[in-house]
Amino acid sequence: MNLYAYLNAQHTSALKKAEHISRLPKQDKYSRKIFLDDLIRHLNSLFLAEQVSLYAAVEQFATSTNFLESSLRNQEMVMSKLKSYALDPHDDDNIPHLLHTYNSNQQAYVFPVFKKHVNADTEYALGNFSAQFYDQVFRDVHSRDAFMRTAAHLPGNLKERARQRLEQVLHPYPLHHTA
Repeated sequence: MNLYAYLNAQHTSALKKAEHISRLPKQDKYSRKIFLDDLIRHLNSLFLAEQVSLYAAVEQFATSTNFLESSLRNQEMVMSKLKSYALDPHDDDNIPHLLHTYNSNQQAYVFPVFKKHVNADTEYALGNFSAQFYDQVFRDVHSRDAFMRTAAHLPGNLKERARQRLEQVLHPYPLHHTA
């Protein structure tokens, strides 16, 4: 499956999970929490797979890193809001809207750059990698181990960039050493 189709399918799955949560009775806090925790886990794994595959592929073509930084901030905002809903489900009916907005931004800004610059073979290889990587991470395999197990699916020219992207995600703030 190509990366675009895979990510769209995963985002559609997340949206369906969110819509299911919003249809549950407000009084059923236990079920809502279980499904919300599953959605958070799904999106954590999906966003990591996105960052390591999609963003690694498009960052070299971006005339500005603003749209990538904006997408990463949007991911952080989505996860932050979902985690706050898990603690206090006062406004969790807004989850479908939140995910729709995120997906619309991806469709408008990130995917056009990807579709313009990435050939079909690379897109297919990235889709295979992303699906395998997501599956490993979702099953609680540490992301570095998951990367090592699935990196063979990556095109050779993207392996190092994807690995660097993963390290950047795992350690977003460089350590500053003082003498």
